[in-house]
Amino acid sequence: GKYSYRSSGLSLERVRLYSTQILEGLLYLKEKGIPPLVDLHTGNIVITRNGQCAQIGSYEYSFLQERSRIALFVKRSVYNMQPNNTDEMSKSDISEVICFGRIIFEMVSGYELDTSTLTPKHWHDCRDDSVRQLLTIIFDGTKPVLTLRDIQQLPYFKTGPPLKELTNFQPILVEYSQDIKSILDHTKQQKKTLLTKPTSTQTTTMSVSSKRSSGSLKRSSA
Repeated sequence: GKYSYRSSGLSLERVRLYSTQILEGLLYLKEKGIPPLVDLHTGNIVITRNGQCAQIGSYEYSFLQERSRIALFVKRSVYNMQPNNTDEMSKSDISEVICFGRIIFEMVSGYELDTSTLTPKHWHDCRDDSVRQLLTIIFDGTKPVLTLRDIQQLPYFKTGPPLKELTNFQPILVEYSQDIKSILDHTKQQKKTLLTKPTSTQTTTMSVSSKRSSGSLKRSSA
């Protein structure tokens, strides 16, 4: 299947270019009030302009609260990470950082990361010391998680290529209609209802009264 496909990975130059573009895109979305992309993966990264530009797609899933097959792996990774209390990072913020790290790994290795942690085999397949150092920092569970802004200041991105796309970028102003807002609110409410709906079943037990002489039975619900 498509998830088991393996290649030799992208060139290290492409990995650095796309990683920088994706990071800048995530920071831009955050500045515009878009919720953290907790379901970010290589399947919703679009390469355009003859391979020169990586764009983030499908971020509407953050509103619809849909989850992909990697959600469980990301959740396990977040569980093992230390929150950054200084910057008041939420679990969603941490998930977004983990997803970003997973994308970098998959670009450099050429295959899907189908575990919650990196094994020695994964580290070997990173192919480049600078990428290993970057992923070590991102996935380090012994220290507080770095924010995306902190990651942007790491040497790997400070020495990255200039992004011409950002210089000429002119964002399109989008205003959601009231109908769209209502649909999004309704979808979120349905998700919350499904997650919080009790699944307990009522059972009826028979207990013998302490007064055996009366021979009465009491029905009680548990």
